[in-house]
Amino acid sequence: MTIIMPIVAIAAVRRGAMTVGFLWVPMSSIVVFPALVGAALILRRRPEAHKRLMLIATAELLTVAVGRFPVIRNWVRSGIMVRPTYF
Repeated sequence: MTIIMPIVAIAAVRRGAMTVGFLWVPMSSIVVFPALVGAALILRRRPEAHKRLMLIATAELLTVAVGRFPVIRNWVRSGIMVRPTYF
């Protein structure tokens, strides 16, 4: 995954399937997912920590997948879904 994902993400930008601004989402997953899985493997003797880290690692992969749904893509373009400002 960490080898193929950057190649696929950059190819998607080149063919126009994904904007350059969205490129940070799959690129951040390249760093976060292996870090969470690595921490979960180190902490496998502590089942409560291992279980939670694996769940978070799985949820991290969903951001890339959900962002490619056509319905979500259209919501973002039409302005229905806006990023909230917390600060």
